[in-house]
Amino acid sequence: MGISGTTAAAGELTGASSRAHVFSRAGGGWVRRAAPNGADTSSNDGFGSSVAISGNTAVVGALFHSGHQATDRQSGRTNVFARQPTGWQRSASLNGATTGGNEEAGWSVADSGTTAIVGDVFERA
Repeated sequence: MGISGTTAAAGELTGASSRAHVFSRAGGGWVRRAAPNGADTSSNDGFGSSVAISGNTAVVGALFHSGHQATDRQSGRTNVFARQPTGWQRSASLNGATTGGNEEAGWSVADSGTTAIVGDVFERA
């Protein structure tokens, strides 16, 4: 979970589905404003396993995401979203440093200004 001013981002991992949500403070409570989607995530990618938000940028990890190569199994991916007048739009996808698979990039994420940091559990550089 992350919070920036009056905006919060939270991940939801429930069984075979995973999502991220963006909320904003309204009156005395919080209202869900968006549920951004990853580039090509599937229900078991762990999308929303980690989230961070800073100003108009949200970063969402999908640690079990598999790439397009057979060796990219659970390499992980992190999606960057920018708040636009029409809602939250994906602006970038960040992959693990190598493509050996099982890295789980997106295990942890942090966002501050124009900088995002992505942690992988099993990086083998």
